[in-house]
Amino acid sequence: MHGGWWRLSYDAVLLAGVVAILSPFAWPLWLMLLALIAGAAPQGGRVPALSYIFAFLVAFLLLHLSGTNLSVILVRHAGVATLALALILAFEGIYLAGVESLWSRLRRRATLEQPATDWLAGLLLGLGSAFALPTLGGSTALARAASLGEAGDVAGGFVLTALVGFGVVVVLLVVGHVANLILGRVAPSPWLRRAAGLAMLLVAVALAAGWVG
Repeated sequence: MHGGWWRLSYDAVLLAGVVAILSPFAWPLWLMLLALIAGAAPQGGRVPALSYIFAFLVAFLLLHLSGTNLSVILVRHAGVATLALALILAFEGIYLAGVESLWSRLRRRATLEQPATDWLAGLLLGLGSAFALPTLGGSTALARAASLGEAGDVAGGFVLTALVGFGVVVVLLVVGHVANLILGRVAPSPWLRRAAGLAMLLVAVALAAGWVG
């Protein structure tokens, strides 16, 4: 890298994002993505998945915009955002399990008889995930990006953060594509949606209990 940003190459920083998303620390991201796709199958889970991944990347970049007031404000409210994510996951999980509630009436689309995830669920979960798992296992690249931002090199820190984020997104896109191909071939089943709901409830409990994040 030029300008004294870092000793590693761009490829190495991008690889740091790939390694981060493959670590056990990132299992909630995987599980939420698969639950969104399963909750929409077989009608198609690409829209919820893309919404989830895009929202995560945007929130992740803003959260790690070190050296700016926006980053300070977002980090200050990360705990509240994590609890909000756990609550949304719990509601969405119960909804996919087929339990009638005010949330299920608000979330169910008129064109579908069965509960299903959609772009809004993906958007909300993606935004919250960035706050729940901000460091992705304590990536060295993210630590360096933060130090650059605090030292006044906001642009340099943003480039490092963006490369890590893109590394994460590449893996999630591949996983989402494969999951859509597989689940798109299965016959409609309420059990698939219930399994997706159970997965969301599992992540919600883990977040609320502080087991991850």
